[in-house]
Amino acid sequence: MAETWKEIWTRKGMAEGGAEQLLAFDGYEATKVNMEEVAAFITKELDIKPEDSVLEVGCGAGALASCLDCRYVGVDYSETLVRRHIEILNHSVLTGEANDLIFKDKSFDKVILLWSIFVF
Repeated sequence: MAETWKEIWTRKGMAEGGAEQLLAFDGYEATKVNMEEVAAFITKELDIKPEDSVLEVGCGAGALASCLDCRYVGVDYSETLVRRHIEILNHSVLTGEANDLIFKDKSFDKVILLWSIFVF
């Protein structure tokens, strides 16, 4: 039987490693993505400043978050990736579903949703 996406992300969050494995934890191990370039592009496009509060939905273990300079909060549905994110980066990260966020409107200056897919 094939794994569900949630099972895949749970398994990735349980893998060995630390900060050097952020790309692999977040599913980019077979890519040539440069997360610093991605973060620089997003920072420029969204005009993110260090004092901005930014929510990343679908944050995983924090590959993108590790390259952002802001007041950061993340949310992801994988408990193991959330734990890994907190262990490695010590960010404020919560377990939750993207379609059922607990935050009030206008709680953040900017919101990032990058490479997350919703299936209903």
